[in-house]
Amino acid sequence: MVDHVFRHAQRVPAHSGLGIKRRRFPTKATKSIPCVTMKTSVTWINDYLEPDAPAETQGDALTACGFPFEGEHQLEDGEIQQEIEMSSNRGDCVCHAGLAREIAALTGRQFQPPESAPAATGEPIDQRMQVDNREPKLCPLYTAHLITGVTVGPSPKWMQDRLRAIGQVPRNNLVDATNFVLFELGQPTHVFDLDLLEGDAIVIRRAQDGEAFMPLGEDAREVRLHASDLVIADATRPVALAGIKGGAETSVTESTTDILIESATFDRVTVRNSSRRLGIASDSSYRFERGVHPAQARAAADRLVALILELAGGTLHRGVAIGGEPIPEPTRVSMRTSRCVQLLGEQLTQKHMVECLGALGLEPELDGDEIHTTIPHHRLDLKEEIDLIEEVARIHGY
Repeated sequence: MVDHVFRHAQRVPAHSGLGIKRRRFPTKATKSIPCVTMKTSVTWINDYLEPDAPAETQGDALTACGFPFEGEHQLEDGEIQQEIEMSSNRGDCVCHAGLAREIAALTGRQFQPPESAPAATGEPIDQRMQVDNREPKLCPLYTAHLITGVTVGPSPKWMQDRLRAIGQVPRNNLVDATNFVLFELGQPTHVFDLDLLEGDAIVIRRAQDGEAFMPLGEDAREVRLHASDLVIADATRPVALAGIKGGAETSVTESTTDILIESATFDRVTVRNSSRRLGIASDSSYRFERGVHPAQARAAADRLVALILELAGGTLHRGVAIGGEPIPEPTRVSMRTSRCVQLLGEQLTQKHMVECLGALGLEPELDGDEIHTTIPHHRLDLKEEIDLIEEVARIHGY
């Protein structure tokens, strides 16, 4: 049996006898990958595009580059909510900025990522809090920021509108800010009430067998932990199940004034195993299971800190409490243009291949038959030549 590959909108002879079905371009990276859908806001995605992309353009572009459009809903305020199929090897796209980046690459629009540079005016953070990371292999990076003097209250209308557009229920300015960053950048974060933490250090460690933990949530139940579970602890107890759920005992309330902001990365296998064994799943665990790079944690921390200062006020302490390993340098991957032509079966020019990879921010450099690229931190799925060939195929239109 011979497979025939047709591009979107290509004509097929009426009597060809071919059965037609949509398939993804087959490579090692996409074989047998389970998919789920994500609710997106058309307006929210357009926050990062210049010019804006209409709903139909967003759906068509995402479908063409491997994120099929599954449907849309017209909301009461004129907002359009779309459902987009996600792939488990593209954790960088389980967020609005990530999808906007893909749309920009395919449509020639300019991608405008959110940028933040919060100003710190308080005392040095190390005078109040330290980070003791005892499991750097399971937690490559843990960062903590301190803000004192915040005022907890409702979020502004624009943030509530963004969250409601994707089915989220606004809570307060602190919780909403963490959810906003989660769905904007794909980076889970957490906010602790600093006054409820025991001692002067955050400890990343394995749980003790039988150790009790009460997670956040109206329907939450106390669980008994296993030594394979990774926890965030204070001096006396676990205060969060790493990458999965914060603890009820140190959660923020209306009376919270001082907070510790967590932004970290955790081993995806450890998160997955603990989540399944304990029966606790969350938007955070979903993303950590798909991979989050340490560099993303730093960027998301700055974004969240800036939002909280804007929405809740307070004073940011100078510095960052850090535990973990240095952020690795971006990797380099090369692709032979002759191999790309051979696999795709089409005489694409080297110039076109460079343009396809450049649209994805891979900084391609042509050197004879090879194109050398620098892989951005968020593209954890790009590791070898065949991955670059697939990217050329996606952007070209297979």
